[in-house]
Amino acid sequence: LININMRKGGISSVISSVLLILFVILLASLLFLWMRNYLLKAEKQALSEKLCKGLDFLIGDVCYESVYIENIDTGEKEEKNRLVFSGRNDVSDLKLYGFLIFLDYEGGYISIPSSPYSEIEGHGSKRIVSDFLEINLEDINQVRIIPKIEKNEKAITCKDLETVINWEEVSQCQI
Repeated sequence: LININMRKGGISSVISSVLLILFVILLASLLFLWMRNYLLKAEKQALSEKLCKGLDFLIGDVCYESVYIENIDTGEKEEKNRLVFSGRNDVSDLKLYGFLIFLDYEGGYISIPSSPYSEIEGHGSKRIVSDFLEINLEDINQVRIIPKIEKNEKAITCKDLETVINWEEVSQCQI
């Protein structure tokens, strides 16, 4: 019988244990970061929903107005339309920070911003004007208006408080 002393290849049990421990720590860290991000997002969502439920606002007198502006390239006056509505905030500690406005038409929707000065302080009301409408008025089916609030210098969109107005109910503004 011949005894040949051969060293088998591979890594030692100490190194394999260290690598296994490092792998477990890495997986635990990734799980921790994922759960932390998930919980922070859920907490932010719950806070937003709570604040939005406390909002008491009213949208009224929705109409469109035609204005004539000068085309910079041609120098000619062009007719442009924009949406106008009144907004009222009946809560003292929440500031209406503006509105998201969507115009639904056959096959889709477009969003138009409200003017930069569409904030409404607590217990206040204001006439809100949108940016110019880049759509033919006859193509619009409905208008959706979603309020945004500001709390602790953070803007929160209150999607559950969407106001929907059928376009048939919208007329030209009376001056």
